[in-house]
Amino acid sequence: MAKGAERGVANGLANGVAIYARVSTDDKGQTPDNQLLQLRAWCERMGYPVVREYVEHEKGGKGAEYRKQLAAMFAGAARREFDLLLVWSLDRLSREGMAATVGHLQRLASQGVAFRSFTEEHFSTENELVRNILLATLSSLAKLEREKISQRTKAGLERARAKGKILGARNSAMVVVTSSYWRSKPATAGTG
Repeated sequence: MAKGAERGVANGLANGVAIYARVSTDDKGQTPDNQLLQLRAWCERMGYPVVREYVEHEKGGKGAEYRKQLAAMFAGAARREFDLLLVWSLDRLSREGMAATVGHLQRLASQGVAFRSFTEEHFSTENELVRNILLATLSSLAKLEREKISQRTKAGLERARAKGKILGARNSAMVVVTSSYWRSKPATAGTG
């Protein structure tokens, strides 16, 4: 066994580290080399063997169905090919919004894979207590983000109704609901 691999096992990473690097495009001279060099050097200093590198040239706002390397990374995590996913920063993993990002972190955690952001040490789920606190906090923030989006959507719909716009599928039997109808309805628990 190589010296780095021995230290990786001693540090609790029997399956090693996977690196995920992403740049938004490769047609404007962007390269993931800056990320990769520093991430590899960190693994070397820590004695963690790098077992796989996933390198993406795609915008971070797209989900795994559009990002082949992200999908491959999740498949590798499900097979437990690595114990730690190392990224340059959280936005290299995802720019899909708080809820989707939390979902990615929870998915890794459920597969027994820890997460570490190289430039944001507070985004590290290697310690179980820290992981639970971090995921709970991020989940709460994601819930708030969803509620804000819902509020903005409802406000936009209300404004459109107030202007007399007909919303939804066009149907000859459709009744135009006015904004006064919605104001007269009592709020019910669990709506959002």
